[in-house]
Amino acid sequence: MPPPAVVESACGFGRLRGKEKEKPLDHLRLEIVLEIKKLGRLLLFDLADIVGVDLYHVEKQAQVVVGNDSSLMLINGEIISD
Repeated sequence: MPPPAVVESACGFGRLRGKEKEKPLDHLRLEIVLEIKKLGRLLLFDLADIVGVDLYHVEKQAQVVVGNDSSLMLINGEIISD
């Protein structure tokens, strides 16, 4: 069974487990983009800690973010902004 499509982040949104609030993946992708634009480059492991989301979800959504933004590159577990 795949992991839930809704996750928790540090910004106060809940997760799918139990009866907590839900957080859309669009919001997670926005948080990822904002952190990368702010810092320029960031390891996915560190990004997971910053946004407060499991690394599995960050990796999956980072691939989507990089695929949609030509100014970003995903290299060896690190997102780099041009």
